[in-house]
Amino acid sequence: MILSDRDIRTAIEAGRITIDPFDERCIQPSSVDLHVDSQFRVFANSRYPFIDVREEQPDLTELVEVKPDEPFILHPGEFVLGSTLERVVLPDSSITTDYMLAKATSLIDGLVVYPERMLENLNATRGLIFSGQLLLALTQSGVARETAYEWVQRNAMKSWDEGVDFKALVAADADIARQLPAGQIDSVFSLESYLRNVDQVFARVFGNKSSRGVSVASGSSDQT
Repeated sequence: MILSDRDIRTAIEAGRITIDPFDERCIQPSSVDLHVDSQFRVFANSRYPFIDVREEQPDLTELVEVKPDEPFILHPGEFVLGSTLERVVLPDSSITTDYMLAKATSLIDGLVVYPERMLENLNATRGLIFSGQLLLALTQSGVARETAYEWVQRNAMKSWDEGVDFKALVAADADIARQLPAGQIDSVFSLESYLRNVDQVFARVFGNKSSRGVSVASGSSDQT
C-alpha cells in the first residue's frame, strides 16, 4: 500500500502511525524522510571469504560512531548495518502479524507428520535440495563463488531437465571432484546437516513442551 502525504498525516494524527521524533517537514508526496543514526556496523570483508552463520565470527563487523560534523561515506559494493534516529511504529502491520501468527499456531497445534511421505517428497527433487549446501562447500574449499555457482547450476539444470540424480552428476563432475573428496560430497547430500540443531530449536521455542501439538505417524505412501 502506498499512502499519499494527506493519508500519512491523517494516520499520524489518528495514532495509526507513530514517528518519534516527528518533523512535519519530512513528509514527502508519498513517503516520509527519516534520519540515519550515528552508529553503524561496518563489515570487515577482508577478514573472511564469506559469512558463515554456523561459525563464530566476532570480528566480522566493527562498530563505527560518526560525529555530528563528520561525513560517513558508503562506497559502491559496501554493506553496513544501521538504524534510524526516529522510532517508527506501524500498529496495522502488528495486527496483521498477530493474525498470521495465530493462524500459524492453529495449524501447527494439530499437525500430524508422516516421515515416509516427507522422505518421498524430498527424494522427488532428485537431490536438488542440496544445491545450496554444495555451493557453500565449494566456496569454503576456495572456489570463487561465481565459478562454484556455474558448476552447481550446470549439474542442477541437467538433473532437472533430464531427470538424472543430482548427486551422481556432481560425483562425476571433474571440476567438483578435484575440490571435494567423495566423503565430503556424501556429507553435502546428507539430511543430517539440516537436522543437527533440531533438538536445540525445539527446546528454545517450546521449552519442555517440545512435543506438544505435534504427532509423528507412520503409514503408507498414499497418506498426506
